This record gives sequence, structure tokens and C-alpha cells, in this order.
Amino acid sequence: MDFEKLLAGIRKNYEIKYVPLDAAKTEAEIQLGGMVLYYWTDGDLSNVNVKLNNRDNDAIPLNQVNFIPLPFQRLFLSSGAQSGKTLWLLVSKIPGLITPFNIGSKYDIHPRDVARRLVGGDLASDGVQWSAAVDTVAADTLVEIFSKTISEAKPGTLIEVEFGLTAAFKAVSSATADLGWKWQARDSGGTWVDLHALVYDPNIGITYVERTMSGYFTLVANFDALPFDIRLILQCSEVNEGRAKVKNSSYVRFIYKPS
Repeated sequence: MDFEKLLAGIRKNYEIKYVPLDAAKTEAEIQLGGMVLYYWTDGDLSNVNVKLNNRDNDAIPLNQVNFIPLPFQRLFLSSGAQSGKTLWLLVSKIPGLITPFNIGSKYDIHPRDVARRLVGGDLASDGVQWSAAVDTVAADTLVEIFSKTISEAKPGTLIEVEFGLTAAFKAVSSATADLGWKWQARDSGGTWVDLHALVYDPNIGITYVERTMSGYFTLVANFDALPFDIRLILQCSEVNEGRAKVKNSSYVRFIYKPS
């Protein structure tokens, strides 16, 4: 549904206020009342919150909720300084005027739940697909086995991320080679963050062994935004002996709020 056309038909039932974020604000009073509050920004909502009706009420962090379906007569806004950025407040004068699912294009404020498989390719009779196998070179030196960038049409802020990562490991020909490996992620192009500690597989052998790491990762600096990169890195105690590949059961699921 086109957002502008939707608003044109209900023009008397809503109000939009533009709030510059150039200067920091502490419980700045905004004379604006309605039944439901929607909002979006071209900046960052992580340090923006509002109190409804009076300063004694609890602050509502805008990056943690989709919209505020509570009646109010005035707002008290707090935010850090964001040069050149603006916060838009859309106030519905009647309950349920607009839901987040109606809002599209640049006004999209509803978090999205997305799942991505990491590996694909030609179909297989058993349904199992693998990334290309990559070998280590120098001894005890981490090399990149697999890397993928995860993106959507719009960038955004990650709210939650879950991984299910499976890879197969082996030695090329040695019975005594020891492997060490780990998965990493980062905000695209940034500094890599370890998703877990280095895992050691001593005397891995020459037959592929599958290993899985899974669960919900606590978001940290350098890994809290979309797009993001994910990779598997591997080292081996012997020259030219480590080998690994990633299985098509590997996935990442994330909830994010478009910017």
C-alpha cells in the first residue's frame, strides 16, 4: 500500500512533527497529543526515548518497540546529539489508524524477521550441498574457508541473531594433523568479531568430520548492524594439510529494524 495515498485519505486524523536531532535533548517537552505514536528517523534510535504525559513516567526506548499504542497529551523526548539527523513523529488521532504493516518504502519502521541459507548451488540427489573445499597453506596460520555478506534492500539495526553453522573438516593426507577453526561475523567491511572461541580438533584424520556451532549470539560493537559479513577460518599444525567446506544446512536468522 502506498503510504502517501493512505495518509491523503485520512488527513484530518493524523499529524506529523519533524524534530531535529542536532542538539542533545533531556526530557524536552513536545506539545503533541494522540492515540498512537509512530516514528522513524534517518539517524539512530538507540539513544532516543520518550515519556508520555509527564516526566515521572518510565522512559520508552524507541529502538525497542515498533510503535506506541497509548493515548497521550504531550511527550518528553530525550536523545543524544546527531548532526543533520531528524526524528519524524506521526501521531494517529484515532486508535489503530495505521499499523506498522501498512508502512513501506522510506517510512518502514517495522522489524523484519529474516532467515538466510549460506550455501546453495546445483541440486543434489541427497539434498546435501557444500561450499567449495579450501585448504590451508602455512602451518598454524588461519585462512578463510568461506565468507558471505548478508544484506537486505534496506540497511538497519540488528535486534536479534541466531546461527546454525555446520562445516566438515579433514586432513588432506596426514594422520597427525591438528586443526583449529572458528566462525566470525562483523558489520560489513568492519572489524571481525569471534562468534566463539577457537575450536581444536587434534589428529583430525583424512575422513571428513562434521562440526556444528549454533545458538543466539549477543550483539556487540562491530556486529550489530545490517548488512553484515560471516566467515569460517581454519588453521592446521602441518603445511598444506587442513581442508574444510560448509554444509547447506548452515543458516543465519536475524530480526532487524530498517534504518
